[in-house]
Amino acid sequence: MTFSRGLQLFFIIWICGSLLYIPNTGGYGLNLPQNCFSWAMMGILILFVSISVIRRKQCLIVTPALCWFSAGIVILALPLLYTRPEWRLNGGLYWAGAAAGLLFYLCCARLKLSKEHIRFLVLLWLSACMVHALLILLQLTPAGGWIPWPVLSNRPYGVFQQVNLLATFLSCGTAFALFLFLLPDQRQSSISWWIAVSALFIMPCVLVLIQSRIGGLSAVITAVIMLLSAGTRRRKYLAVILLVTGVLAGWWLKNYTQIGVISHLNSDNARLEMLSSAWEMLKQRPLTGWGAGGFEYVFQMFRVWQGKSTEGTGVVIHPHNEILFWGAEGGAVALTGLALIITGGGLIIQRAWLAFRRENNPLPLTLCLTILPLLLHTQTEYPFGLSALHFALCLLLLSQVDSITALPAKIIRLPSFFSMITAGAGAGILCVMAGALLTGIILTGAERRGMQDIRALSSLPEFVLMTQYERVEFDRHVHKLMQFNQTRDPQLLADYRRWAENYLKKHTDKNVYHSLIIILQFQGETEAGKYYLYQGAKLFPQDDFFSWGRKS
Repeated sequence: MTFSRGLQLFFIIWICGSLLYIPNTGGYGLNLPQNCFSWAMMGILILFVSISVIRRKQCLIVTPALCWFSAGIVILALPLLYTRPEWRLNGGLYWAGAAAGLLFYLCCARLKLSKEHIRFLVLLWLSACMVHALLILLQLTPAGGWIPWPVLSNRPYGVFQQVNLLATFLSCGTAFALFLFLLPDQRQSSISWWIAVSALFIMPCVLVLIQSRIGGLSAVITAVIMLLSAGTRRRKYLAVILLVTGVLAGWWLKNYTQIGVISHLNSDNARLEMLSSAWEMLKQRPLTGWGAGGFEYVFQMFRVWQGKSTEGTGVVIHPHNEILFWGAEGGAVALTGLALIITGGGLIIQRAWLAFRRENNPLPLTLCLTILPLLLHTQTEYPFGLSALHFALCLLLLSQVDSITALPAKIIRLPSFFSMITAGAGAGILCVMAGALLTGIILTGAERRGMQDIRALSSLPEFVLMTQYERVEFDRHVHKLMQFNQTRDPQLLADYRRWAENYLKKHTDKNVYHSLIIILQFQGETEAGKYYLYQGAKLFPQDDFFSWGRKS
């Protein structure tokens, strides 16, 4: 496939759409509208590439690295076979995201962009980073009040609604700017050059202002490696001057904003607690893990067994380290799958390094380094679960390094019918994400109105509501509680009890504990009520509601 005007327009639409803030109630995964949008765009690209391949009577190709990735994804599915039934859905959805990412990677590798097209693609994403950075700077002034992106404690969070995600994106922007600046092209336009120069000043400036440690650290590590591996001495010196000037400007501007100095002490302590407990979980069940999809439930209960609680860490749904997450859930089996995926990535890096050393071609290695901030971030949080855009960007750029360095003799050509399968998968992803986006918008409206009226949900077919299954069920049963206050129908309480008991086998929610205990006491189920009261007291010792449970 060639980088047609249609494909250029596609990426421009994606980047412009990523700037839009859609009201939501937070969370992760498909609870965030921007994730639904980015997944839908990934589905469109899969569909577009597959149809193009079919129409031209070509075929999809599999590189050696993609073989390793595929084997790893298959092995990551094995823990789903022996996990608890109530956890299988959540675990399956997490795995399905990885599998869909594999299809996206497969289709991106088929693009086979030229050097000029890769530079244009990098320029597009750098432009997106620049717009984010400039809007953040504007948001720190009175003139930026119209920008709907969230600001908490005078600290801008960006469209990603999380400082570290914003910072990692800007760190990638720094890497994109260095890529264009250190590897100039004879046909490079003055616009491209000025965008790169401006970004080398603005990106570090904004990174200093928002005070994200992983963002700043990943930017420094990436910049140092790129400066050591590419560019002429003159361009390196100029790049360093621009970067340092941007850092100093950020420190100076910080005195004129209301952000102040951000303390990271509480988050440091919480993160260390998460990592420590997750590591202990892995040590206790190193072979099979605790069960795919059950991390949220098991982690909280494991901490109770350790004599700890949610105090200081809150309800933890992820240990803030992807390797520990998969290891705790799937044990050695999942870690084997991760090892295969890492091996595939290592193969790409090795070929990029050989191209740099033997062929004096720094482009593959430098392009590989542009995703380093994303990979570093996976060891301190779960950016790919919080932002599908970050996931897509990582896969897109890595696939281009893979395709331009893969040896033609080792490439496997898939049968033509496989293109039809991927086309169907792309269409399916697009439809599911459209349904998830629409359902999420309706649910957000109902939640912001206090769950008094959820009739809008009835206008959607049940198969569309399934795209946000757990959230829909949660809201429906909260609404039943509110209906009971008006109708006094005991069946509404019975329905809520049945749902809540199953829900608490997967999640840890203080409000659900509250409601369930009150319902059990109302129904005369004293022993069952004591059980949940005692459990709630261990999980939430700071909550006075469970004080009786602490005495029993």
